[in-house]
Amino acid sequence: MSRRVVRTRPRHRRPGRARRATALGLIVVGTLLAATVQPAIERSFAAWTDTEWTHGSVGTDLMDCGIDTGYSSMAAGIFLAATVAGVSLDSAVGMNGLRATRDGNTSAKVVPSSAQHPDAGDADATTDTFTNPLTVSVIQQGVLNLTGLNAGLPVGAAGVIGEYARVSNTGSSAGASGLVNDSGGIGFTPATASAQLPTAASLNLASVLPARVASTSLSIGAVAASAQLDWCAALESSIWGDGTVSGIQRDYEIASLGLVMQVPALKDVLTSATSTVSSFVNSELGSKPEVARATDLLANPVIVADSMTVDLAQGTVSMNLASLLSASVNDQAPNTTLGLNAAKVTGAVARVSTLVRAWASAISTELQIAKSMLSVLLTTLLGTLNAALDNLASVLNTTVTALTPTLNEVFSALPRVLSLTVNVQPDQPNALTGATFTAATPTSSAEYQVSALHIELLGYSTGTQLATATFATGSAGANARLP
Repeated sequence: MSRRVVRTRPRHRRPGRARRATALGLIVVGTLLAATVQPAIERSFAAWTDTEWTHGSVGTDLMDCGIDTGYSSMAAGIFLAATVAGVSLDSAVGMNGLRATRDGNTSAKVVPSSAQHPDAGDADATTDTFTNPLTVSVIQQGVLNLTGLNAGLPVGAAGVIGEYARVSNTGSSAGASGLVNDSGGIGFTPATASAQLPTAASLNLASVLPARVASTSLSIGAVAASAQLDWCAALESSIWGDGTVSGIQRDYEIASLGLVMQVPALKDVLTSATSTVSSFVNSELGSKPEVARATDLLANPVIVADSMTVDLAQGTVSMNLASLLSASVNDQAPNTTLGLNAAKVTGAVARVSTLVRAWASAISTELQIAKSMLSVLLTTLLGTLNAALDNLASVLNTTVTALTPTLNEVFSALPRVLSLTVNVQPDQPNALTGATFTAATPTSSAEYQVSALHIELLGYSTGTQLATATFATGSAGANARLP
C-alpha cells in the first residue's frame, strides 16, 4: 500500500476537486502556523546513521511512496571478496560481483553485462532485477587456498548460489549474495536440512600454521546476506514523522563452520583392529556371532557423535567449530568477532579420545567373548589371538595418548592465525580496519552493506594480516530523490 504525505509547496499533479480543496485548506493552515510558530532548525541528512534521520526543510508537494518515480538507486551483491598481502584478487579470479544502478526513468545499468535480467520487459517498469550465478570454484593464490566455492546444489535446495541486485525509480533497492531465493532473500534458515544445502567450501590453513601442527582446514557451509533500503519511507519518516523509520533492513545467515584436522595416527588404530579381527575370522571362531559383530563394527570406521566426526580410514577429526566458539555465529550484533571458548575446546578434545577408545574397545570386547569359548588346550591359537588383542590395545593406547596434545596444539595455534567476524557492517561501530562505504549526503542515503562472514589469515609469529576472504555481501544504496 502506498503512503501519501501532503507537504506545503504545491506540486503539479492531476487535477481533482477533493485534492484542490485539501491543498487550499493546508495552505491556509500553513499560513496561520507560519505567523505563530518559530521555524525548526534544519539538520543535515549526512548526519543520519541507520536509525537516526534529521528533518529537512518542510517541502510543499505530495509524496506517494511506491508511486512516485523520481528516484535514483543502487544495489550490489558480492559473493566473495578476497585479498592477499593487501592486494585484491577480484579481477585476477573473476570475482567482481554484481552491481546495478538506475536513475529515474532511464534504463538500469548493470555490471557485468552478462548478468541475467529475469524481469526484463514485464509490466512493472519501475523495477529492474538482476542475478549472477556463481562461477568461481577454486582460488589458490599465495596463502589463500579455497576450494569448493561452486559446489552443486542438491535436488530440493532452497535457493541458488549467486549474486542479486534490484534497483528502482521509486526509492527502493536491494542487494544480496550467497544462497538466496529468487526475490533476493536468504534462501535457508537454521532449520534447513543439511541435505538441502551445498557442500561446504574449504579454506586450507596449512600455509599459516607451524609445520609441527597437524594440517587443518576450515569448512564454510552455506552463507547468505541481504540488504534492502526503502529510501522513500525513510524520507517520509524524517520529514513528516518522528524519524524512527530507517528504511534499511539487513540480514545474514551462516549454516555452519567446521574444522577438519589431519591425525594420521588414527589410521594405525584401524589397521591394528583390521588385523586383529582377521585373526579371529580366519580361526575356529570365525563363525561366532561375536566375531560377526566385531566385523560389522570394523566395517564402519567413521564415528559420529555430538558435533564431531572421527574418520579412522581418512585419519581425520572434524568438529563443528561454531559449537566451540564464545557465541553463536548467527544473530550477532554488527561487526562481532568470535573467539574460541576454552572450556568447550577442552571438552571436545577429551570427547575425541573417548570416542576412539570406545570404538576399539567395543571390537576388543566382542573378540574377548569369542576367545573365551576356546579350549585352553589350543595354546597356539590362543597365543596368536592374545597377541593380536594385545597389539590392538597397545596401538589404541599410543594413539589416544597422542591425540590430546595433537588436537590441543591445533586449538592453541588457531587464535594466532585465524580471525572470524560475522555480520560485517562498515557503517556501524567496531567496523573492520580499512572498511569503506559511501556515506550519506544532504541529498542522498548512505550505502548500506552487510557481509555474513569475514575471515583473516594472520602470520603465526608476526600477527600481520596475510590474506582475507569476505563471504556473502549485500549492499543497498546510495539512493536519492531526484530534483
